[in-house]
Amino acid sequence: MRIRGYRVGDVEAMFQLDIACFTPPYQFDREMMQEVAEAPNAIVVVISDEGDAMLGFVIVHIERKGRNRYAYIITIDVAPSARHEGIGAKLLQEAEVQVSAGGLHSIGLHVAVDNTSAIAFYQRQGYQQIATEENFYREAATDAFVYVKPL
Repeated sequence: MRIRGYRVGDVEAMFQLDIACFTPPYQFDREMMQEVAEAPNAIVVVISDEGDAMLGFVIVHIERKGRNRYAYIITIDVAPSARHEGIGAKLLQEAEVQVSAGGLHSIGLHVAVDNTSAIAFYQRQGYQQIATEENFYREAATDAFVYVKPL
């Protein structure tokens, strides 16, 4: 396994991995995937196998609200065939290191209230539920839990 940053040619592999990981309407389209991955405020961490096949990735944006800056996880995807090997945890850990190195002290995310496996994963990684946002996933008519982890 190799941990690396984003490369411009990664968009198609990221898009295909997202399709494998999520059902509509939770999937990104190619254009949105490229937009969030190549945003100037993006941190992208990729884990690939020795042949450079993508096993997983995480996209984090550094956002600003007034004077406050915060890190927000846009998406984390791990290939179904590579799950339960610690890849998701490694992706989060590397993203958290980069966020912390940028001077930020917390990282947050939204997760669908019915995504029990993701909720359990985030809790194991030290994320704490702080709120519920109604109808966050509008197209799915699904609420989301808001999770935050201090760094």
